[in-house]
Amino acid sequence: MSDPAVEAAQRAYAINCADATVYDEAVTAAREMAKPIRALHAPEYDEDLESNQCHECSDDWPCETAKLVYATEELER
Repeated sequence: MSDPAVEAAQRAYAINCADATVYDEAVTAAREMAKPIRALHAPEYDEDLESNQCHECSDDWPCETAKLVYATEELER
């Protein structure tokens, strides 16, 4: 069985340049770990409601899960 945290860290290691700081690597690893969740909990426009809903849970956007995996700046767009 795979470990999503280890896989995200490995992807982050491959993404960062040689002079990346530990902070840079940690942020990249956290973003890599969040990618699959972000793919599920993404905004989707609902024409009937005339507003954005979460693709996965159909709650108003941003849903509670999205608030955990998107930066505030991304949610405000």
